[in-house]
Amino acid sequence: MSILSWNCQGLGNLRTVKTLKRAMQQKDPICVFLMETKLTTEQLYDMKQEWVYNQGLIVSSTSLSGGHALLWKPGTQVHVQNFSRWFIDAHIICDNTGTKWRITGFYGHLETCKREETWTLLESLRHSTDLPWLCIGDYNEIVSRTEKSGDSLCPTRQMDRFRSVVHTSGFIDLGFVGPPYTWSRNHPVKGRTHIRLDRALATTSWKTLFPNATVHHISMSTNDHSMLAVHLQPHRHLPQHRTQCPFHFEAMWLRDPQFAEVV
Repeated sequence: MSILSWNCQGLGNLRTVKTLKRAMQQKDPICVFLMETKLTTEQLYDMKQEWVYNQGLIVSSTSLSGGHALLWKPGTQVHVQNFSRWFIDAHIICDNTGTKWRITGFYGHLETCKREETWTLLESLRHSTDLPWLCIGDYNEIVSRTEKSGDSLCPTRQMDRFRSVVHTSGFIDLGFVGPPYTWSRNHPVKGRTHIRLDRALATTSWKTLFPNATVHHISMSTNDHSMLAVHLQPHRHLPQHRTQCPFHFEAMWLRDPQFAEVV
């Protein structure tokens, strides 16, 4: 099982649509959260009718910017609870176990001076239910200076505020596998900038529900944003060869003068 999240920066490009469809086919996710579709509800509705993931909620773009969607296959038990231009909040029921948990696809305000609006909104969402909670998306903010390379560094107060939101919401950053940044762009004067804008956050109860969940950064050739793939079940490791001997501790190692140093 997996969840996909991608700031696709517009679905008007055929290459972008093909890339998305290929990712959905390969990952076979429970649901897909898309940001910055730059399409109206009607445009994306007509487009997704040809997709396998043709169920879901679409939030229309405004003035050729914004727009997002949470999509899933027919028969998948996803129930949308609330939405706005910044998020889509839903409950998911796992088919194999009947376990119920919460997913929120979230997009932080692009303008720094208006980002507080989305932080206040995210903090208010935590009071709506006690279900195990996964919040994924593009937050347009970082929590430390190590999450940005190139260009000027973010003011400390911005990062402090985001860290405060993560803490008060009871979230744990699920980390990642792959490249350290999820967005990059080349500037003719300032050079290339890399930032980790996209991330998956979860409550302790969600982490307990999926203790082996991993988040993968998938570089995309069609735009500046990486796709996030949250794998809810670990990949199975190949069994060890039967002739491989198990590890045994040897008491004679204690006589070696370098034993304590090595340990």
